Amino acid sequence: MTGIARKDAIALQPFRSADSARLGFVAITKLFYNRDVRALIYFTRELPGLSNDLELAGFQVYEALALSEVFYLVEQHPSAHIVLDHTVEDDAANEVAQHYSTLRLTRNTTAADVLWELSSLSIEGSIQ
Repeated sequence: MTGIARKDAIALQPFRSADSARLGFVAITKLFYNRDVRALIYFTRELPGLSNDLELAGFQVYEALALSEVFYLVEQHPSAHIVLDHTVEDDAANEVAQHYSTLRLTRNTTAADVLWELSSLSIEGSIQ
């Protein structure tokens, strides 16, 4: 049997039974999509802002520098919380807030403050 024939045989029958197919799907899902990672869309005009600290706290942080990026990221990650940095202009912040729930930061907000606010929004009740 040639290498091409083996590849075809594997492609036609990747799993031998329904149970192994289900287990394979679960393993692939866990490998490529980690449901335990919480996502944030961090809209700012200056990087890095609080992004690094929030990532260290276990969040997947998607940074957006423009309003269009925020709306694109929300489409890609609908369960993500939207955090608006104090550097974002009021008009842009209000535009996002008209469509989605947001957390608006002040100049002296720390990552600990953000985590505390997000913990009150979390279904799990605790974000550390």
